[in-house]
This record gives sequence, structure tokens and C-alpha cells, in this order.
Amino acid sequence: MEGGYRMSNEFRNFTKRLVNNGYKRTRIRGSHYIFENEAGNTIVVNKDINRMVKARLIKENHLV
Repeated sequence: MEGGYRMSNEFRNFTKRLVNNGYKRTRIRGSHYIFENEAGNTIVVNKDINRMVKARLIKENHLV
């Protein structure tokens, strides 16, 4: 992934989970990465994601 930021392990692992669930990165706005799937669902992820936010996003979006 490009974007000019160094990615943390937490962020890298979460983006892999998104890709495995059918999401694709569509754009980057500052430190926020925007992912969309074919159904049109959008998830915005900050590069400095923490465990609590990650857990909430997984639960809200039914990610495996």
C-alpha cells in the first residue's frame, strides 16, 4: 500500500482482514484509508487504529 505513512502491525493486520472480506481500498485522505466493497459499504480506517476501534469495526461490519 502506498500513502506515505509507516503502517503499524495493527493497521496492516486489519487491512488484510478487510481485503479478505471483499473490501478494496478506494482512496486515502490524509491519514484515513477508505475501503469499499461491491455492495457499496464503506469503512474508514485511521492509520493509527487501536484495538478498541478495530474490535468495534469488526463487530459493526460483521467481518470474519
